[in-house]
Amino acid sequence: MFIAGCSPLEAMAVASRTTSARTLILAAIIIAASVGSATGFAANYLTRTAPPSPENRVFYLFARDLSFNFSLTSGGNQLTSDYAYSTNYIIINKGDTLVIHFYNPTDERHSFTMKAPYEGNYTLSEGPTDQAPTSPIHDVTITINASQAGTFQFYCIFHPPQMRGSLIVQG
Repeated sequence: MFIAGCSPLEAMAVASRTTSARTLILAAIIIAASVGSATGFAANYLTRTAPPSPENRVFYLFARDLSFNFSLTSGGNQLTSDYAYSTNYIIINKGDTLVIHFYNPTDERHSFTMKAPYEGNYTLSEGPTDQAPTSPIHDVTITINASQAGTFQFYCIFHPPQMRGSLIVQG
């Protein structure tokens, strides 16, 4: 290296100091990045919340008669009945125990049916009608231990496709 007015030995000393300064700056950047990453990881780790504790959840579900003339529907959207569940979604956490009280106050039979892993088929007889207004409202209690996360369909075997819903197990 040639620097005007300096001996070759002095020029090497200047080059050495320049290299040392660059090395020092590079080392400082690497250390700062490492400390920042470690701090971010620690903050994320310390602020994590534990999964929710398992709970016993009670839910009331009703078969509903929407009272319209479904035979007037046509085409690709033709309905097969005017019945529906009172809700289309039940949301719980993995580990929860869900108790569903399913009631049928309508004049038709209905079911609460699910496939694996929460397989079950619970059928209720028709309830009060115009001809028998004092008939009892039938009900069944269904217990589900939510051991698997995911979205699982429930439906009525007598009134597809519109009488259906989803059990959503988070976790």
